Amino acid sequence: MANKLTSNVLITTFTNLNLLSSIDYKIKMQHWIDQSRRHMPGMTEQDATIYFLAYKTMLEEVDAQNFTSAVTVNKDAPLSELQVDVRCFAIFIAMQLYTQQARDNETSKIEQQDSWGFQNAQSSSHHLSSPRQKTTSKLTATGMSKFSIMMHFIKNNLKLFLRLVSTDIHNTEVSLTANEFNSLRILFKPQQI
Repeated sequence: MANKLTSNVLITTFTNLNLLSSIDYKIKMQHWIDQSRRHMPGMTEQDATIYFLAYKTMLEEVDAQNFTSAVTVNKDAPLSELQVDVRCFAIFIAMQLYTQQARDNETSKIEQQDSWGFQNAQSSSHHLSSPRQKTTSKLTATGMSKFSIMMHFIKNNLKLFLRLVSTDIHNTEVSLTANEFNSLRILFKPQQI
């Protein structure tokens, strides 16, 4: 799906899903399956189901943050009754734009721009004499590189992410409400200590 997924396809799909969502921005799995098959080239019912269930399983705690203590989540509900927050789910699907090819392209852009200063950190570690220190610095540089590549991807697609969580999805310059802004928690979830 990722090679056929574009920002225009996402905007069209999630425009329709926003219209189908409940007052608290929840969509059922069948809505997602119908809209994704209609607007996303090559999407099968099985693929759509897997995306929905993967999101529901991996990010259940993020999705549950919208619920108050008075609302209970029925984990034994039939699949047809499962619901997700359409705005967080939109970001999850938009993250599928990040493919190996996109990562390779982002890597070359980052190496040219290096806005985080990782090249300086790597070049200053070349004078280390211990083989163990060299191995550690290579592993650290690789880890930072993967992180910086992902951050670069998010930075370059932030306008799309903002549009997807906005109620005014067709406006290229969005203004978010506090509730819409909180939907970005899927990208910026703080670590529990």
